[in-house]
Amino acid sequence: PWLTAYALLVFHRAQLAGVAVPDTAVASAARYLRQALADRPGWTVDPEEEASRPLAALALSLHGFDVEPMIRRALATGGTLPLFARVQLLHALGLQVQAMASGRKLLSLAPAARPRPGAQPRPAAPRPLGDLADGLLREITNHVKLEGEYAFATEPGWAWASALMSSSNRTTAMVLSALLAARPGHPLVERLAKYLVFGRKDPGGRPTARFRNTQEAAFGLLGLWDYARVREATVPDLTATVWLGKQRLLARALKGRDLQPVAHHVPMADLLKALGQAGARLIFQKQGAGRLYYSARLTWARRDPLEPAVSRG
Repeated sequence: PWLTAYALLVFHRAQLAGVAVPDTAVASAARYLRQALADRPGWTVDPEEEASRPLAALALSLHGFDVEPMIRRALATGGTLPLFARVQLLHALGLQVQAMASGRKLLSLAPAARPRPGAQPRPAAPRPLGDLADGLLREITNHVKLEGEYAFATEPGWAWASALMSSSNRTTAMVLSALLAARPGHPLVERLAKYLVFGRKDPGGRPTARFRNTQEAAFGLLGLWDYARVREATVPDLTATVWLGKQRLLARALKGRDLQPVAHHVPMADLLKALGQAGARLIFQKQGAGRLYYSARLTWARRDPLEPAVSRG
């Protein structure tokens, strides 16, 4: 099941990139997963197989299949699922809710049911998928730590973690993709993306741009790809203006996608003069389409060194 689910993930990304994927390949993989992960009365399911159900649900939901029964079956295991598996369930839930909200018909995985004679008891109404997503979101964000402008997931210890190539960096990337599907406006989205680009560290605690293995690299790139698709879907065509009080410091037209930052330095004398004005504020103004990313940093030093030495606790 793991390999087949991964194949479906690759098929989906290939389709996003404009590569033609045969419908028969997707249908065959979906049919295999339905059969391989079907409940088998009397069989003992090991934790590795149990953790494969969320990945299968996510892979199938990416191709438009109705995986609600699989999601509810996986959630029925309670807290035994590892964090990354719960993140995959949140991602799948987000895709299911998106499809229903847009009126898109989901493909059925279940074989046609045979009618049973006689009246059948009416089952109790299940919890709405939105409520399930809210519950999972609370569980997952409890494992996300904030550090300055970064956010990252901390994967708890799990007996099968190494066998399934799990790591906190990989789970962080999965959380980013899941939030973009289930809660695209969540405040953690930018912080998670920043962590994947700038915030990771090597075993010695030094900042690094390298990933430790292919799993971290692959899911990290997929998470950032999702961020670009969702948050950067609109090509920038805007004018950015920076104001300090009544003084315009900078105005720049930004068109198209450009990775070159625009920097401006304000001398301390000008800053102090502007701050003496009534109601002085530092304002970043955006006019036009697209997202504007900005930051402001204050760097200062005393003119005269302290004499003599000062001790203040």
